[in-house]
Amino acid sequence: AKSASHWDETAALQLALTGTEPPIHRRSKVFYYPLPKYLEVLNNRDPCFAELRKSAEKYALNVVPGQGGILDFQIVESTEPVILHRVWGGPAKRCGYWWTLPHALAIAPDNRLTLAGFMEAMGVCPEWNNGTFLEICSVPHWKFVVGQGNSATCQWGNTLFPPAALLQVNGDVCSQSSSCSTCNLHTEFEKCWARIKNPLNSDSE
Repeated sequence: AKSASHWDETAALQLALTGTEPPIHRRSKVFYYPLPKYLEVLNNRDPCFAELRKSAEKYALNVVPGQGGILDFQIVESTEPVILHRVWGGPAKRCGYWWTLPHALAIAPDNRLTLAGFMEAMGVCPEWNNGTFLEICSVPHWKFVVGQGNSATCQWGNTLFPPAALLQVNGDVCSQSSSCSTCNLHTEFEKCWARIKNPLNSDSE
């Protein structure tokens, strides 16, 4: 973990450059993470900022190990269309509030992946999501909450650790999307994995 002084330096730099302070909590072990080039930190004077921050702190932020959620967050705005992924099935429905930004290298650095490995990377416990489907949505322009996933301890005692680089999104993606498609992870796993690796081609099928 970085020191508190590093956190202060990062906050001061962001304030100077953008007029915003990063809503990243000192209690978290993660103090900074780079955003994809298509996302920008939302100015705190934006009309949406306060409500998004309130939502993040109430529904998404959780620094207690093993309880899921996100360890920290930033409020961002997309500068170009964004592809978002959601694993769902069983108790977890298609249009839930937890999604991830595409990052195949974070999920499988060696390019080899199994369904079990994919579920672990996504931080999905089988008792609340059986991981049957992968939803892929395109959002043209949006202001939303993004952060690094917290660990999740499942009912049998095993703990999942989502990769830090696989940024998680909390928000109503389905209502903001211009298009969505569904891939069956159980019967079309290789096809789904190909679409994760090539997110820009997700709407072509």
